This record gives sequence, structure tokens and C-alpha cells, in this order.
Amino acid sequence: GECHHDQNNKPRRNLKAGMEVKKCIECHKTPKHVAAKKAKKLSKKKQRQYHANALHENCKECHKKINKTTKKKTAPTTCKKCHRA
Repeated sequence: GECHHDQNNKPRRNLKAGMEVKKCIECHKTPKHVAAKKAKKLSKKKQRQYHANALHENCKECHKKINKTTKKKTAPTTCKKCHRA
């Protein structure tokens, strides 16, 4: 439910293992990232149309919450921890 949401950005809490869900790119259709300087000129809704921006916003915020709740820093929140070279 935290990662998969409906068209109103409300969590899908009724998900169960094996259920079919849309892939992120099906709704966040622009397959690239809009950089911070350009992103500031766009609304949050427009920013989330970019696939990478939507994932970054969703994943990073959730990971920060997990780290705060567990008092550990096991969930990655920086570029290099997710995008390993």
C-alpha cells in the first residue's frame, strides 16, 4: 500500500502477494528524471509524471520513515546506496 497507490495517490491497503498491480511507468510515463533546477519550476503533479522523480519521492520518503521508526539506517536514502556503480 505504501508503494502501490491509486490514481488519487491513496495507498492500496488491500494488496496481497500475487495480486496484479500496474508497473510504475504505466502512470509515471516520462521515462527520465527532471533535475532539481528544472523541477522547481514544475508543480509536484508535473514532477511525478517523470518516472524517476516519482520513484525517488516515494521511495526516499518511505525509507526515511523506516529509518526513523527502526532507529537504524538500513533503508537507503542516498543516490549511491541505491544506484551502485
